[in-house]
Amino acid sequence: LTGVNFCGKTAGVVGTGKIGASFARACRGLGMNVIAYDKYRNPSLDFVRYVELDELLSESDLISLHCPLTEETYHMININAIERMKDGVILVNTSRGALIDEAALLARLDAGLLRFALLDVFAEEPLPDNHPLWGHPRAILTPHVAADTVPDEAAAQIAANMRALAAGMPVTGLIDRQRGY
Repeated sequence: LTGVNFCGKTAGVVGTGKIGASFARACRGLGMNVIAYDKYRNPSLDFVRYVELDELLSESDLISLHCPLTEETYHMININAIERMKDGVILVNTSRGALIDEAALLARLDAGLLRFALLDVFAEEPLPDNHPLWGHPRAILTPHVAADTVPDEAAAQIAANMRALAAGMPVTGLIDRQRGY
């Protein structure tokens, strides 16, 4: 397991409301080129190039979803969308689980064509104990409870997990199965 240098890479942000805009700014701070897809453009993001979803999927090294779940966005990341992505893309979903067709995602992960999927939301919550995402070497799962953490504890856990990743060790403690996430 090696780290990823994001400087000069392209971040694709789907949804540029408050959270998506913050994510876009963070990506820019890492030296990334930022493109976005949103029906409603955010005028405060003058450094973002808005594109159609197909272009975002094919150009991005990192794709992060920040949109609501609607009829239009349900399974917006399906087998067709995933096939248009670059090999080695990192997919992040901290928005709504059903934005991604998990069967299609798992097929792409199993084929080794997706570098990682970082997920804190799932189609079925809590994620069943027998779900194939548990323990998948290319899936990093975290609870969707950022506002429900004690900052010092969260920071210590994040630091411990980063050290484990850097050492090539399994990451533990990200999911609290007793609490259901």
